[in-house]
Amino acid sequence: MEKEVLLNAIEEIKEKGNIWRRTGGTHSSLICTKEGEIVSFCEDVSRACSADKAVGAALLSKNIGMTLVAFVRKPNLYVYSGEERIL
Repeated sequence: MEKEVLLNAIEEIKEKGNIWRRTGGTHSSLICTKEGEIVSFCEDVSRACSADKAVGAALLSKNIGMTLVAFVRKPNLYVYSGEERIL
């Protein structure tokens, strides 16, 4: 990823951070492609929750081609995103 893409992403955070601009009391996170296209953006009072929400939104949208599997206990697994990739 080029440095300029990261710098532009910070500007996107400032632009999209409506709650932060009003209150100054939130954290913002975004997921972007290596070209800088915003895949997801989230704000929350907790830094960790903001990041979790952004990652979750990206995974659930399938825009980034990720597979999310959780609670794996033989013989079951719960596929939340990308089930077509599980054989």
